[in-house]
Order: sequence, then C-alpha cells, then structure tokens
Amino acid sequence: MRLGKVLVNLAIPMISKPENASPGAILQYYREKNGISKSELADILGMTEYGVVNLEKGFNPIHYKNAVLIGKALNIDPEELMDEYTRFCLPGFGKKIKAIRAAYGVSQKDFAPIVGVDRSTVSIWEAEINEHHPSREAYNIIKKMAKEKGVDIS
Repeated sequence: MRLGKVLVNLAIPMISKPENASPGAILQYYREKNGISKSELADILGMTEYGVVNLEKGFNPIHYKNAVLIGKALNIDPEELMDEYTRFCLPGFGKKIKAIRAAYGVSQKDFAPIVGVDRSTVSIWEAEINEHHPSREAYNIIKKMAKEKGVDIS
C-alpha cells in the first residue's frame, strides 16, 4: 500500500470593506475583521449586545462618543463610522442650531414646531445637555433651513 500526500486547496474568501457602506456596515466589517464579538464590543461601549446590533443595523446612529470608543477598540479612525448627520452632532452643534434660528429671527418657542419638537428640546440642543441630539428627521429639516439661509453647518 502506498501512502501519498494530498493537497487540499481551502479557498477562504477575503471579506473586503464594502464600498459606500453605511456606518453600521463599516462597524460590522471592522468588528468581524478584528475578531471581536458583539458581546465584547458591547462591554467596551457599556451597552448591551442588542445595542451593538442596533448600531450595525443602522437603527441607532453612531455618535462621536461611541465612534471614539469603537475606533480605539478596532484601531480605526472614528470618522469612518460617522455620516453627515452624526458629524453635525459633534460638540458645537448647539451653536449651529442657534445660528440657524437667529438667521430666521425666531425664538426657541417659534423654532420648535418648525422642526417638530418642544421649546425645551430646542433649549437642550442649544445647550448640548447630556448628549441630546436632534433626531435624523429634525436634522434634515435643520439642514434644509440652514441651506435656505446660507448658514454653514459643516
């Protein structure tokens, strides 16, 4: 009986970073590339595993604070995890909202129904209290208003 060697070709597909991917898809790509489980990342971020799922699926935005923590954990630039909306929500967004409101010459009370919130919410945004950010829907209205008045919000 003759024993020989058998060569086996194991083709392992290389996962590549998706083109024009959402921040959540980019997060999932780097998390998997680094071999970190959802549970491990959840512990790093101080949230539940479902919180990580919500970030990856795009149900919740990846705001600056989490982008920085994720960036450190996955050794990536936090900017890769942010989109136009979450970049708007960086520290200083309250001044931008106030500038837009001033460009329209309206009070917080008059501005609030335009963006679909209460006056107190506008006040909280402008003061940037406890990381309360405008919703994506409110941001889209604010962005349109800024464009109409030529206010730079980038």
